[in-house]
Amino acid sequence: MIAEIGTMPDQARLWVYQADRKLTGDEITRVIIATEAFLENWAAHGHALKAAYSIEFDQFLIVTVDESVSAASGCSIDASVGLIRGLEMELQISFLDRSKVALLEDGRVSLQPLNAVKSLISEGVISKDTQVINNSVSTYGDWKQSWIQSAENSWMNRFFN
Repeated sequence: MIAEIGTMPDQARLWVYQADRKLTGDEITRVIIATEAFLENWAAHGHALKAAYSIEFDQFLIVTVDESVSAASGCSIDASVGLIRGLEMELQISFLDRSKVALLEDGRVSLQPLNAVKSLISEGVISKDTQVINNSVSTYGDWKQSWIQSAENSWMNRFFN
């Protein structure tokens, strides 16, 4: 069953899927259709999951499950990854590549190689105030609070000393 993302409790489990490029309007439509069709029937051990989704910055698919209604199981999580893999094949895009870090500047996403972060900081491309997208958040509450954070308040902080 699909809920509006704003109605999810803070403890709802959450996954962030970062596309390796901005989606086109047609691709966003396809992601919406596929995600809604999947979430409408998403279940764990025969129990419907109360789930919600959002597409952010035309590049991130956010999926969340209210586990107070019914908990996601390993099989149901695997099924959701199947949705993502299907979208990757259809759209010729990657949602599962974790080798790039997303920075947010003036409402636009910039992907940078993860292994270049230290040099980007020393070159001044990334400053303490640079907005970093934290895709490791795992609950809806964390996503609302700390999905976007300054580099100084992120895992990058250790490189500023």
